[in-house]
Amino acid sequence: MERDSGGGVRMHWVYPSRWGEEKRVLADVRTMARNAGFPPERAEDVVSALAEACLNAAEHGNGADPKRCVRVECEHTGAFLRCRVYDEGPGLEEGRPERRGPMTEEGSARGWGVLLMEELADQLRFYRGEHGFCTELTFRLIEGGSGDA
Repeated sequence: MERDSGGGVRMHWVYPSRWGEEKRVLADVRTMARNAGFPPERAEDVVSALAEACLNAAEHGNGADPKRCVRVECEHTGAFLRCRVYDEGPGLEEGRPERRGPMTEEGSARGWGVLLMEELADQLRFYRGEHGFCTELTFRLIEGGSGDA
């Protein structure tokens, strides 16, 4: 963990593209969000959206190849928490992926991750960054847990 001169906090992790590797990142980010003043339900929004980005990076970006890594960077400055998830894949060709099927009770439909991230984050961006293809999620601190995000 790093602190900048303005009181912001930065953390980063690098892990192989294997299921379950993201769990320690998510636990650290939950703590980071709570320490930054995010109410419990908003901290869980952060963790849920970040989990989806991490899983997408490992599965779709890196092809679930444990020789390829996922890099996660999170920073809290002022009223914002920004998370960047990098993979070593080619990224999206154009725009955003489309949902591939209706949601079912069994949860078997795929392609809903981007919608989930859009609903939970205040801003979602995709771009090629310095460490590879990046999914960037920005969350705004909502004082007292109420108000529009």
